[in-house]
Amino acid sequence: CDWSSDVCSSDLSSCSPYSSSMWRWIQGQNPERVEPLSESDMAESLNALYGEEPKRGEAIYALAGAGERAVEPLCNLLLECQKSIWTEDAVVMEDSAYALAGIGTPAIPALLKLLEHESDWVRINATFALGEMGGRAKETVPMLVRLLSHPSHSVVRTALDALGQIRVGTHVALTEIRRLLTQDNPTWGDL
Repeated sequence: CDWSSDVCSSDLSSCSPYSSSMWRWIQGQNPERVEPLSESDMAESLNALYGEEPKRGEAIYALAGAGERAVEPLCNLLLECQKSIWTEDAVVMEDSAYALAGIGTPAIPALLKLLEHESDWVRINATFALGEMGGRAKETVPMLVRLLSHPSHSVVRTALDALGQIRVGTHVALTEIRRLLTQDNPTWGDL
């Protein structure tokens, strides 16, 4: 799809489903639903998550559209990526976290399990995915509130972001947020 011309605005047939959906979204229109993935297309999409754009974006979109069938393989990919890409300037989450967020509520049980994983990076990505679901993840608020006592400032900051995005029922976090604002945490150093 040639984004530099008006081709996409009038004829989306030359665009990938990902590109045409994004174009419709940018214009305030409803995106089209993704076609179901075959097993071979799912495997190809999982492999494309670590490739170049636009294939990565297309893979995230396709896997999110695959729904519950994609949850387990996406969680397995997330478990393989335990090296943090966290910096204080910017954080780039794993593509599998974006796809899990796109799947929505069918991914919540698996993401709740990942919140208990020993790797902070896995926890951060699972927390991010839950936050991206917004109010659809309101049942996860108690688990996210517990993460506000985590020793890693990266986990805490991601949990705060997720709670802010969920917005429903987050009043239960106020005591923990007050504690974060009023008490020093010497293990965090100068942030």
